[in-house]
Amino acid sequence: MVSLANPNHTVNEQKPRTMLDSIAAHKRQMLNEYWATQGCVREDVDEEALYRAICVRKESIEQFYVDADNRFEEWCRERCMVPQPGAFYSDPLTNWTVRYKGKEAHAQEKAEELVRLQQQAVPESYFARTFDELSTEDEMYLVEDVLVENQPMVIKGKSKSFKTGIMLDLAFNLAQGAGFMFLGKFAVNKQCNVAVFSGESGERTLGKRWRAIKATYAKLGHTVRSPWINLEAPALGDPQVIARIVQDIRKLKLDVIVFDPLYLSLLRGQRARGVESSNVFAMGALLYEIANACVKEGCTPIFVHHDKKTANDDSDISDMNDGAGAGIQEFMRQWISIKKRPGKPHDKEHGVYYMNIDIGGSAGHAVEQSLTIEQGTKTTGWKWKVTCERLISSKDDRKREKETQEREQEAQERERLYQCIAAAPGITLKRAAAAAHLGPDKAERHMAYLRAEGRIGDRPGRQKDSVLYEVIEQAGKKA
Repeated sequence: MVSLANPNHTVNEQKPRTMLDSIAAHKRQMLNEYWATQGCVREDVDEEALYRAICVRKESIEQFYVDADNRFEEWCRERCMVPQPGAFYSDPLTNWTVRYKGKEAHAQEKAEELVRLQQQAVPESYFARTFDELSTEDEMYLVEDVLVENQPMVIKGKSKSFKTGIMLDLAFNLAQGAGFMFLGKFAVNKQCNVAVFSGESGERTLGKRWRAIKATYAKLGHTVRSPWINLEAPALGDPQVIARIVQDIRKLKLDVIVFDPLYLSLLRGQRARGVESSNVFAMGALLYEIANACVKEGCTPIFVHHDKKTANDDSDISDMNDGAGAGIQEFMRQWISIKKRPGKPHDKEHGVYYMNIDIGGSAGHAVEQSLTIEQGTKTTGWKWKVTCERLISSKDDRKREKETQEREQEAQERERLYQCIAAAPGITLKRAAAAAHLGPDKAERHMAYLRAEGRIGDRPGRQKDSVLYEVIEQAGKKA
């Protein structure tokens, strides 16, 4: 017989005596035990076929192949041969033709099978409760009006919209616990063990931002707890990776775990092969597997995700439907949507950025805020200061800008009127208005303002029932 493990080598049919003896003894023992259960010995039965069937039935199918590989490895060692993975061989015990896999391949298959069985375990009945038995307790907010415990969250926005920075602010404050405020506004209710996967920003960028956030609170005398960090994006489509993440959740007793960004993780791994990001059914199944694995362990998953490049830039906030790909907006139970504030350019020279955020969730919380993020620059030094206020819409910005321009224009007009009176003490309002190129109504309004400020006063005497005016300083010097 030609050994399929090494096609160029002819195997002697005569097996080593030690193995022949053990196989013969094992064969006779199995057959005797079987006939004992039957109460008789049948002569018309093929004992070889019966023996093989007994071996496979007595062991599990998986264990049978593992043991067969072990027997083949022993057979190769006795002949100073190296077993080649993927090669076929004839099992010395049963004479069945088997493909050799090796210990690592068997261990991987066993792990995948374990994950599959855990995820697909069928209960005795799918319906164990009625609606009346459902919990009516209020949701536990890890961060008030922002993050509900054990519900998947997405932090989303266009590229370079401070998604990672806001995520770090959230992770930092969760790690510290009660008394700390996310974005300087939202109270943290519980101290959490936090872990972050971040495969996009890079170590140095994350390090600078983290130290800037940490320094802000260190100045206040707080002792800072640090979350765990992994600078790689895990393959969330791989059952073994999910199983390892579950182990880490148990080992580190994690309350919150962050995956940044989603696009580098979700469609990697065995189960994600061939999946299109536009397929809502496939994407939903992948999201459910990782999120459900985390939630079952009492760990809240947070995913950082990108908006589409074609998302509307004119609206004040980023809509959930602006997210790239399918299934994300449908699956997530809570969100923080981030967007550059329309009509408000960033002050990059001083490292000041203006954003709008939409915070909401199926638990009922809904908040819209405008953020002013002071990050600093390489020249001025890195920092992290966030000012949170009522949402400033683009309409509000335009109105505010118009009001500012009007105030500046009125101040310039008043100054012109003042200078005209200063240049001609005892001038009438009509002549001063004409010299300042102002209409009567504006001149009267500005004159009342200047008199209220105490900068302009009446000059004794009249000119055809007209009041004469002069600046107060000049009136004081004349007196």
